[in-house]
Amino acid sequence: MSPRAPRAPRAPGVLGSTVANWAAFAVTAVVGFLLSPFIVHRLGNSAYGTWVLLGSLVGYLGLLDFGVRGAVTRFVANQHAAGDHRGASATVAAALRLFAALSLLTIVVAGLLAAVLGDLFNIPADLLEEARLVVLLGGATIATAFVGGVFGGIVAGLHRFDLDGAVEIAITLLRAAAVIVALQAGYGLVGLSVIQLALSLLRGGLAFLLARRLYPELSFRGVGPTAHAIRQLLSFSLFSSLIQLSAMIIYYADAIVIAAFLPVSVVTYYAIAASLADYARQVVAAIGRVITPRTSAALATGGIDAVRAVVLSVGPVATLVTVPMALTFLLRGERFLDLWMGSAYAPLASRVLLVLAVPVWMVGGRLVATTTGLGINRHQPLAIAIALEAIANLALSLILIRPLGLVGVALGMAIPTTIVNLAFIPRYLERQVGIPRLEFVTRVWAWPSVACTAFGIATYAVERFVGADSLLVFFLQVAVLLPLVLVGAAFVVFPRVERQRLAALAKQRFVALLHTAAP
Repeated sequence: MSPRAPRAPRAPGVLGSTVANWAAFAVTAVVGFLLSPFIVHRLGNSAYGTWVLLGSLVGYLGLLDFGVRGAVTRFVANQHAAGDHRGASATVAAALRLFAALSLLTIVVAGLLAAVLGDLFNIPADLLEEARLVVLLGGATIATAFVGGVFGGIVAGLHRFDLDGAVEIAITLLRAAAVIVALQAGYGLVGLSVIQLALSLLRGGLAFLLARRLYPELSFRGVGPTAHAIRQLLSFSLFSSLIQLSAMIIYYADAIVIAAFLPVSVVTYYAIAASLADYARQVVAAIGRVITPRTSAALATGGIDAVRAVVLSVGPVATLVTVPMALTFLLRGERFLDLWMGSAYAPLASRVLLVLAVPVWMVGGRLVATTTGLGINRHQPLAIAIALEAIANLALSLILIRPLGLVGVALGMAIPTTIVNLAFIPRYLERQVGIPRLEFVTRVWAWPSVACTAFGIATYAVERFVGADSLLVFFLQVAVLLPLVLVGAAFVVFPRVERQRLAALAKQRFVALLHTAAP
């Protein structure tokens, strides 16, 4: 990386970074939301269920990165804040050497998985050969993403989520256009896989260019042996990869469990509900992505007190984001699914969504806790707890799928997750960050939930007495009710000083708007 490149503009703050992440997520979510019915109906239940299953399987190959990208983000953020550019260069060089080997391993594992695919799952015979090719292409996609992910980790470590978000928006729009063209032309699952591979290469190339531009001090000349940096990366990533593996089991193994016991077409019904819960998690993940590098830099410059302040300021906001979505799933889930996917999918998928809404309720506080632990490199106890949660999740899903079907699989995920959220997360933060358990529960979960009471009552009333006959009307109804969350938060969540500051800021903006509009 050339040291002659000009220094990039200053990175945005936490709010700006979060807004940038939300903008990227909003585009991704809207595109995914609009494309989902098209893809489901174009492919059919069996092909779409196979696509979801293979996506889950190939996704596990991503675990071969052993959490190294997250380690790059954490160490680059810390080293950049401390001015240790030589150390950051060694970190990046070590990561690239690791990923070169892991990319080859990924392709080999994908080949083995493709060979035994028909023996593992009930994939229709007419889709089997196509499915094997999808797995091979998916393995190549993950391999290219490994190398590109190093440079993406640099961009994240420098808090440039605005640029990262812009790239994600461009890639998402390009993918949408390519998917529509491919399916219209009849290319099916293989066409979708080729698109993913091409866009992975493009994303990696753009991340490389951004990293060169943003961090010109990085240089691989004179780095020397990287054994120490490799050990440092692996020491951090051992437990972060355990968290990643456990999270994938918790959130994405359900499709594999269902396909092992039921026809692959049934995966479609579960995937529809699970995709909505995943959208909710991705909303707060936009906040969580900011927390890891911020808490890492805060620890380097302000100590554990600065980290504690980040958790208590961001945690309640994260819950205020997720509770309205959980309430909407609980109170209006079936109507929404009927309008979105059709009456054939709504009854069964809505029962699954009803169960998945409970973990969504608390996912904001959980993500803040998890990303904070990663940011301050105190995530070992967290990794063990989440691994035990994943084991319980898988065991319960296997036990409950026969008597309860898809709902049993959802319960297998929801029950262990809720126990970990309530019993472990507050205790973990008390020990690692010094936030009393009761304070975390009340400030991050309880009071934001109370603030959403009016929204919940109004949502129930709208569903009970008004209803909606189109998605546009449904979304407009939700949008009209959302200010009730802000009003509740102003009185319940934000302290008086913060309310006064926000009121003064709103008044200032309003006056400025009037002056701008005046002739």
